[in-house]
Amino acid sequence: MAATLSGAETQLALPALPIVVKTSARPLVVCPPPAGTAGAWELELGDGEAAAIYRTQNGAEVGFALAGGKTRLQQKIAKCMPPLLPSDVGRLEAGLGKSDISPSNASYECETCGYFCDPEEGDPDGGIPPGTRWGGIPDDWIYPVCGAGKADFEEVA
Repeated sequence: MAATLSGAETQLALPALPIVVKTSARPLVVCPPPAGTAGAWELELGDGEAAAIYRTQNGAEVGFALAGGKTRLQQKIAKCMPPLLPSDVGRLEAGLGKSDISPSNASYECETCGYFCDPEEGDPDGGIPPGTRWGGIPDDWIYPVCGAGKADFEEVA
């Protein structure tokens, strides 16, 4: 935000934004899956609490609903959800293809949580500076949110 306010052109990226419904009877947290995503809900019911996770056909978690005591899992699960607006959407909407965005440097999807890693953006929290090519990321790198290793990522077009 500081760069944008200073006049630099920056990308807009929106992470998953769960909806919190605060009630005295039963607190709820909902993060719906992206529209049109094929998959199924997996339910875990308990005494006065529930967790529902929406998984794609390949097992990626892309939505959730939590009730009662399970709402304490909100922050942990939300970090694994796909973003509402990936950072490269604006450039794609402007007519630039993926090759224009990061020539010969594809994005990679985490098979554990569905996170998209764009080497152009890097992973500053994980010690990978922006612009680092995938081949330049150490083989022992671990994605800090879900604990997946580099080998758990698959190249996407």
